Amino acid sequence: LDVLQDGNPYLMHHKVIIIDGKTVIFGSFNFTASADKENDENLLIIDDAGLAQAFEAEFGRVRDLAVANAGQNIVPNDPSLPTPGGAELRTQ
Repeated sequence: LDVLQDGNPYLMHHKVIIIDGKTVIFGSFNFTASADKENDENLLIIDDAGLAQAFEAEFGRVRDLAVANAGQNIVPNDPSLPTPGGAELRTQ
């Protein structure tokens, strides 16, 4: 898995899932327990290949600005990190 660091001064905050190049799932939902149980979130599911291509193009544009990670640890070595929703993130 290639790890890239953002190469532009802006934060990428997109939450998008594209399935089979035609179904797009996107919105404010953060895929955390608090988003699921406590927050008012939105999540849209749209079947549209053109929209999927537009999202893929935007991801490609941002990815093309990224730079290869030069061996830096961008994820701490702690194998079990707390997440905002209280679940655990396993990094091993």
